[in-house]
Amino acid sequence: MHQAFPGEIIAIAKLKHTNINDTFADHNTPILYPKIDFPRPTTSFAVHTPNKGDEEKISTALHTLTLEDPTFIVERNAATKELIVSGLGDLHIGVKS
Repeated sequence: MHQAFPGEIIAIAKLKHTNINDTFADHNTPILYPKIDFPRPTTSFAVHTPNKGDEEKISTALHTLTLEDPTFIVERNAATKELIVSGLGDLHIGVKS
């Protein structure tokens, strides 16, 4: 088993079951920090696909982005049936797409 000590910088590759706010600690003495309060999105756009079959592919990719960035939200508008992406501004959403 490897150890890291305070002040050391470490890198761990290929983590498959971790998310933002997770910490690494001994199972018997977990380290819990307060959850980060991320800002709410301020800008939203409808996403349209050129082909009907592409919508599922895009939805899968957008879902992955929401797991990696809590300020990026994807929703389906119940009234218009459109796929809506929301972020912290035009630049934020432009970088994601």
